[in-house]
Amino acid sequence: MAHFHAVMTCCHRRAGDSRASRSIDIHKRLLCGAAPYRASTEHAKAEIRSKGANVRLDPDPVPFDIQTRAATLITERMKSAATPEDLRRRAEKISPTLIVQRFTIADGSTRYFLWADWRSAQGPGYESTVRLAAWLAPSPSLHFLAVEPPGAGDGVQKENLLNVVDLGSGRTGIVVYIQGADSRGIQLMEYKDGADLEHMRVIQSVGVAE
Repeated sequence: MAHFHAVMTCCHRRAGDSRASRSIDIHKRLLCGAAPYRASTEHAKAEIRSKGANVRLDPDPVPFDIQTRAATLITERMKSAATPEDLRRRAEKISPTLIVQRFTIADGSTRYFLWADWRSAQGPGYESTVRLAAWLAPSPSLHFLAVEPPGAGDGVQKENLLNVVDLGSGRTGIVVYIQGADSRGIQLMEYKDGADLEHMRVIQSVGVAE
């Protein structure tokens, strides 16, 4: 998902306290699940509260059998992904670091976000051998809805969901966090089945360079 790394709007610390304060405020609003463009009236707020009761990011660990199946699926996809052969061979010898997150979209359906990183070392400053992320549905059996383009060597060290929110009118918003070697970014996007992140609509973006 190098796309995000490239489009993050960085807010440098030296740019001043007022800009940093605005970034912190937007950060808090995103994490609390308030879509900024819908929060201008009490009616909009009430609509989010009433319709968004089931839209959520599940804080509980994903069951082990789901994690195991997801790991198998993403490993099989990695072997056929459009990556250089030398990187693919190196990755095949490494067990991936996995993040599997379960969330519920506006129609009540369950979805999963899967992030897999085949890395040769742990700790700060490492580089991925290959990195893949995907969106999955559980029925009739666990399967891919969309797979992100493979990434490597772009400095991205972590990607995950921070929150899932109801945008009204049957739409679901996702708050995505991207951590790089020297930057961090958060984006609020409109989730779409079958779309990768590059093809989801960006509603708001906040970034910080370290």
